[in-house]
Amino acid sequence: MATRAYFRYLRLMRGSMTRLLPLLVLLGCADASSEDDSENALPQPVALAELSNGACPDLTVTGSEVSFTSADVERSVRVYLPAGETTDAPLLFMWHPLGVSAAEIAQYTDAQTLANDLGMVILVPLAIESNTFEWEFAGNGSDQDIVLYDDLRTCAANDLGIDVRRVYTTGMSAGALWSTYLTMHRADTLAASLIMSGGTGAIIQYESPEAEVPVLMFYGGATDTWGGGGFTVDFTAATLEFADDVADDIETLILCNHNRGHVLPPSGMATVESFLLRHAYGEPSPFADGDLNGLPTICEMAW
Repeated sequence: MATRAYFRYLRLMRGSMTRLLPLLVLLGCADASSEDDSENALPQPVALAELSNGACPDLTVTGSEVSFTSADVERSVRVYLPAGETTDAPLLFMWHPLGVSAAEIAQYTDAQTLANDLGMVILVPLAIESNTFEWEFAGNGSDQDIVLYDDLRTCAANDLGIDVRRVYTTGMSAGALWSTYLTMHRADTLAASLIMSGGTGAIIQYESPEAEVPVLMFYGGATDTWGGGGFTVDFTAATLEFADDVADDIETLILCNHNRGHVLPPSGMATVESFLLRHAYGEPSPFADGDLNGLPTICEMAW
């Protein structure tokens, strides 16, 4: 694989051409202004998926945990709504780690306050208890969790009126590995991803995302590891492997080494506002030029 510096050069060149393109079009095709404006519209996320079982959970009560059938399995999700309207609000999916419940991660991150302060809808699904790693990122052939994501995105759009161009994913550990998986397999629905100790490698095989999605990844240095059942995951190595894997597929990847081991980074949830909410689907990342103003000082561009 070519060096990161080389890929950075390619991205700078691509960015320069992107900025020049409107001028070239104006100079060469001045009489084309009468064409349908829709040709100049920003890319849109993929259409909402059809519900797998025909009915949505009641997402209208904040702080509630509601159940519904998705992919023929009974599933649960915790709901956190902003104090104001949900129409055109951003949507954040939050995925819990191994051995931690949806209620516990929501309490630890103070999801209700986050929803109120940022005017966003937060959905915290609960994993299927029998799953070895909580979420289906290990290629076990099941699609229940990816269908759950699709169902909840559809329900949030139809029943709450969320802005489908501002859908985000975040998680820690197993939840971060699942967010990594979604970044690869549902990039055409996501505005940005916040991954805290995730990545590719021993558990998740890399696949190129179908759309450009900005990503910020926290990792905890040499002691950011998890082990169980004779199996150890090195999350620093997995994070850096993802950076190498994705180098020629996305423009904006930011790496933040908090160097505290396998824990939720202290500044992690602050980047929901400073990183995630500064992105909308199809729009250039404000960080693409390498200016990381507003992000933690431990963060740097991957290339």
